[in-house]
Amino acid sequence: LRIVRVGYKVNWVREVDPRHATFRCDFKLFYYWKDEFFIGRKKGQDLNPHTEQARGAFWPDLMIANETELVVTHEQFVVKNPKTGEVKFSQYYRGTLSMVNMSLSHFPFDVQNLRICVKSHKMTIDEVELEPANDHAIEHHSRHEWDVVGHCTQAFATNPAHSTQAKVYSSLHVVILVKREDSWYVWNILVPNALLVL
Repeated sequence: LRIVRVGYKVNWVREVDPRHATFRCDFKLFYYWKDEFFIGRKKGQDLNPHTEQARGAFWPDLMIANETELVVTHEQFVVKNPKTGEVKFSQYYRGTLSMVNMSLSHFPFDVQNLRICVKSHKMTIDEVELEPANDHAIEHHSRHEWDVVGHCTQAFATNPAHSTQAKVYSSLHVVILVKREDSWYVWNILVPNALLVL
């Protein structure tokens, strides 16, 4: 069993679309794990993941499960600790993700959970287990209609009923809590309507 710790940095969240249940996001994911294959390497050494994989290094083969249209703009694979064989794989993403759940029952005072769902592509929870890392940050500034009010990570085991071979996978969700900026709706819709009713 390999433990892979997952960190993140969210730069911005935009275009939360309730009609299509999608949102746009610019973010980075940082994956940390230990592999004796890298013991003795130079600290900070840049590695080629494809070359090292071909030589026999462990690879967690992680994916974004709720990806709609994502582009990897940059990636980096480096040795963090030559004594333990710890490595860090960073990927920078930009694009559209689907929303896992969305409720508009409290519109325009609603709060939504936007999720980045990370899981292993083929390795089961007995082979790879994902855990939150202490490496996390949000740099989003309030803009347009939504404001980020919190964030956290949640680890899950997938439902075997959702797998064709009844397998269980480790899954980690980066949860971004966003609140709708309601002032426009209050002053332009609710207040005028209230005055008309009175």
